Amino acid sequence: MNAPYAHCTAPLRRLVDRYANAVCVALSAGTEVPQWARDGLADLPSAMGKATQRANAYERGILGLVEALVLQPRLGDTFVGTVVDLNEKTHRAELQLEDPAVSAPMAGEGADLGEEASARLVEADVENGTVLFERVSG
Repeated sequence: MNAPYAHCTAPLRRLVDRYANAVCVALSAGTEVPQWARDGLADLPSAMGKATQRANAYERGILGLVEALVLQPRLGDTFVGTVVDLNEKTHRAELQLEDPAVSAPMAGEGADLGEEASARLVEADVENGTVLFERVSG
């Protein structure tokens, strides 16, 4: 492609590149590593961890919003999905639907990992981006 180029994706994740590039350029040139780069290296893992957490929370929030929007008109409907995760503490399972492609918590005990389960949609909260199914017995 013969076009001007500007790198503009994932700016938070590029922070580490700024430090690494400054160190590499200085070492390759046989010069001192800039003081700002040296000073920032110790805090860099923490900053990158926090940036990743924020990015992941943002992505989860968007996905939750879209899932709630898709399912909201179907409150009360029963769906069949596959149990893909279990949380013993909350007595909830993660239910993966095929159509629509949604993964959301399912309340109710007794689910087995990998089983096909029927569940009623009891919550599709667009404001909070949350979806909840309730296991249907039988």
